[in-house]
Amino acid sequence: MINRLIPTHEGCCGTKVAANPNQGVRGITTQRRSEKPMEQTSEVTAETEGSTVVVSRTVKQPVKVVWDVLMTDDGAEALLGPGAKLGSKGHTWHSHNGREGVIRSFHPLEQIRFSYRSNAARTPSVVAVNLKPASDNATTIEIEHSNLSSDIDRGWALDRWSAALERIESDCL
Repeated sequence: MINRLIPTHEGCCGTKVAANPNQGVRGITTQRRSEKPMEQTSEVTAETEGSTVVVSRTVKQPVKVVWDVLMTDDGAEALLGPGAKLGSKGHTWHSHNGREGVIRSFHPLEQIRFSYRSNAARTPSVVAVNLKPASDNATTIEIEHSNLSSDIDRGWALDRWSAALERIESDCL
C-alpha cells in the first residue's frame, strides 16, 4: 500500500480528521489539548476505512478504574447519549437525543458491544468499546464503530467518539 498525505482539519478534542472523510485516515496520532500538566495528556489514534471508524485513547489509569467509570451514569451517557443506561447483554437502551440500541456483548473489564441507531437510520450500526491494559497503570480504550451506512459522515463519527473518549478520560482523572 502506498502511503499518501491526506489533508486534515482539527476536529473536536484536538483529533485530526480527514478533510474528505471518504479518503480515510490511518494511524493519525495526536495529543489532546489540555490545560492540565503534560503528564495527564493522552495519545489519541483515529482511522476510518470503508464502513468502520476506530478511535482509541490511552488513559493513565488501570483497567478497573476505567471500567468503573464506564459503568457510571456519566460513562454510559458519554457512550450512548443523554439519559441512556448501560445494561447487561440483551438490554435495550434509549437516549434522550433519539439514539437507541441493544447491548450485544458485555464482558466486564474487557468489552461492551452494542447496536447503535438514530431515528434517521434504517439499519443499526455496531459499536464495540474495548479496554486493553497498556501498562499496570494505563489503559487503551478503543471504540470501533462499524457497519456505518454510506450517508453517515465519517468526520462526524470520529468527532463523536473522540468527544466520548475525552469525557471518559476526564471522569477517570
